[in-house]
Amino acid sequence: MIELKRDDSGENLEWQAIKYASYWSKFKLDDIVDVFADYLGKKSNPKVEVEDADASQRLVEFIKDGTLENVNTKQRIFLVSHRFAKEVTSTVHWLIEKNGMDIKCMQLIPYFDKDKEAYYLQANAILPVSGVEDLIITASGVGEENLRTIGPVRKDDDVTRFFEVLRDELYRRLPRQLVPDKNSRWAGTDPGYRYYHFWYNSEIWDNWNNSYKIWLFDKGVNNKEVANKFLIFLDFSKKHLLTRGVTEENIKGAITFLKKSAPEGFEFIEDGDNISLESRVDNDHLSEQTKQLVIGKLESLIKTTEEFMSKLK
Repeated sequence: MIELKRDDSGENLEWQAIKYASYWSKFKLDDIVDVFADYLGKKSNPKVEVEDADASQRLVEFIKDGTLENVNTKQRIFLVSHRFAKEVTSTVHWLIEKNGMDIKCMQLIPYFDKDKEAYYLQANAILPVSGVEDLIITASGVGEENLRTIGPVRKDDDVTRFFEVLRDELYRRLPRQLVPDKNSRWAGTDPGYRYYHFWYNSEIWDNWNNSYKIWLFDKGVNNKEVANKFLIFLDFSKKHLLTRGVTEENIKGAITFLKKSAPEGFEFIEDGDNISLESRVDNDHLSEQTKQLVIGKLESLIKTTEEFMSKLK
């Protein structure tokens, strides 16, 4: 269930989305297929009657595992808005914290490029992410200091423990001035992969827009090049840096530096607004050998890109 707020109030998203999700939770597979077939028929030009079998096939092609067996067995909610009122973020955090609800807040920020006469959207995950304290209303009026997240968001499992051990060993290896100030609180979950991020306490660094990342992809993801692999990478968004006051000249200098200084085994990738250095490691059942390979890659990446930080200031 995706609730998009098109005005700038950012209010009442959580109630509307929960209401719609509750309605749809009662739909059986046949009901969903009927609604989808009716939608396809009305959307077509000229309008035609779409058979349920055709609608079912379209759904099967869309779903990753190729089966409708688990359709609508669980509801997942995305709230999307330009900004979120604290009443919304506080409510969403409570739903995650106390009820384990699978709900996310996504912020969309529009930008206009005068040179290209084009509009862009930057998406930021507001909840659930680390550093949520400033978005939560408490009895004292200040943010909570020790937040605890349970249910489907926090996964205190082998993957989280693997990343925590990896993090501690990485920090022991790095020179003190290079140790990231911030890191993920647990191995986050996203469709098809788990993630753990490292970044610094500076305006130009950000959990999603400018950070060192480790993503562990599931065995069954469609992209076989990353299936059951760790992706170790540094990436940043040029638009994010521009909004933080970094000049285009400094961004170009950082990009030139990254192209020249890519560590062995890393690939430089420039994809529109996003820049990254990436490398992959096969996942051998979260083994010690796998951990050492991932640590070695990330350590090399952080040390090699030390100058990257100064070029962005």
